[in-house]
Amino acid sequence: MVGAICDLVERVWSHGIVSREGKSALWNTLRKELENRRDRQTGPYSSPSSTGSTSEDDSVEERGVFFRRSSSQHNTLPPDISPSDQLYIDINNIKNLRILRTDTGRARAWIRLSIEKQCLQQYLELITSDNEVLCKRYKDYAFLRDEEKLTPFIKYLYTLSAVPFTCFTASFPNISIQYKLYIINSTKFNAQSTANPWILLSGEKGDTGVYSFPRGETVVTIVTGNLGELRSLRVGHDNSGISPGWCLDHILVENLLNQHCTLFQCSSWLSRANRDGSIERLLIGERIDRAAYKAFRTSSKSERISACSPSTIDSTIKAHELLATAVNSLVQHSYHGYTTVASEPGTLIRLLCGPQGLVPALNKLLSSGLRPVSRFNRNSVFVWEFIHKVYTEVSAVNTCHPDQPAITSFVKCVQLLQKPSSNSVGLDGKLQTLVCLGIREGVLHRWVYMMSQSLAASRYYDNTSIFKQNLILDQIIGLLKLLEDLRIPVDMSLTQQIER
Repeated sequence: MVGAICDLVERVWSHGIVSREGKSALWNTLRKELENRRDRQTGPYSSPSSTGSTSEDDSVEERGVFFRRSSSQHNTLPPDISPSDQLYIDINNIKNLRILRTDTGRARAWIRLSIEKQCLQQYLELITSDNEVLCKRYKDYAFLRDEEKLTPFIKYLYTLSAVPFTCFTASFPNISIQYKLYIINSTKFNAQSTANPWILLSGEKGDTGVYSFPRGETVVTIVTGNLGELRSLRVGHDNSGISPGWCLDHILVENLLNQHCTLFQCSSWLSRANRDGSIERLLIGERIDRAAYKAFRTSSKSERISACSPSTIDSTIKAHELLATAVNSLVQHSYHGYTTVASEPGTLIRLLCGPQGLVPALNKLLSSGLRPVSRFNRNSVFVWEFIHKVYTEVSAVNTCHPDQPAITSFVKCVQLLQKPSSNSVGLDGKLQTLVCLGIREGVLHRWVYMMSQSLAASRYYDNTSIFKQNLILDQIIGLLKLLEDLRIPVDMSLTQQIER
């Protein structure tokens, strides 16, 4: 469909033209808009290097990552750019893409970028607003000079804004793109850390690898290959210095080419001395527009906490409903595949580990009724500590046990998470990885049943837990069994700590 729109727009701009310059009438019009803007030299965006996401020096073939320290320390989004300024920037960005060799290719790339940004109709209104220029370039019968035809044509294009497109980033996987990270620390605590932070940004087309940035930096620009739809961001530090603890609120990542913003919420400490001892966390991305992000920044922390926070779970029944919703969403996603908008890239990782995903729901369900397991930490309850007790118990089980395959896979996965390389993710991070591995192997329901039959369950859970309510336990195992035959693929970013 996008290809047909490109053909249609090109034909409209070619109809009734007085003299053709080059093979693309549309790109010729855009090029003249760029030249006219350069002649005027008005506004802060007159230079292509100010906000452009590509440059003549950027290699479109090499996938490298470079960190450029921002001259501004204001970790907020810049003011909204006017459509006319943004049109100029987009034309210049397309012009500087060396992978495009023809005017027709540049025109089509510009249309695809405009559709992805949901502003094609605004741009076309701008470049057709000067009737004097249209009269000079087009004959009387030209489509662009007939308002009765042109106005409905542009209005029809407004319908493209109802559906999210990735037609530009999907068509040019090898281009270089700038991603700007706004790192927002907690304002309630002394969030300044003496440790050296690092990040790993992942998308549907790859990741940046692990790269460090200067501590205390709040705005970081990354130049890397096209990552596609951003899915997750792993952030951590090396735990160095006298005060390595870091209280991170969230990170906002802006794609400077299509202006798409992705929010990665954290609202947690990255410290050995707090909660689960994690100095590394996996954050799940959520697309957000500028208006919604401004509302997010002004909201209080209590308003941001999801309804499935452990502190808000009133009963085991409530946690059961959350798990049922998460499983139902995964089953629908698996059967629909990528044929619907709801199954767009990045949806699966949110269904697994997002705020309303299966992993948080199962964590809350297993936390309900759990007594403190560690004798040294009586104020916090972590499901992973219980799982480690189960691991110690089943490791000595006779090899003739009827459910030995499930026991073997469980022991193997826990052993992988006991490696020193996995210690940085903390107890909650280990649980998240274990659940994802169980889903991938289709044995999660068998693991839960095995836990319910263990001696550790009778010792560390009270009568309000699912392990002491057979009816609810059977329902939970039945729900998880629905995932057995789906063989849901798990994104590499979710299991990276045990494979590096």
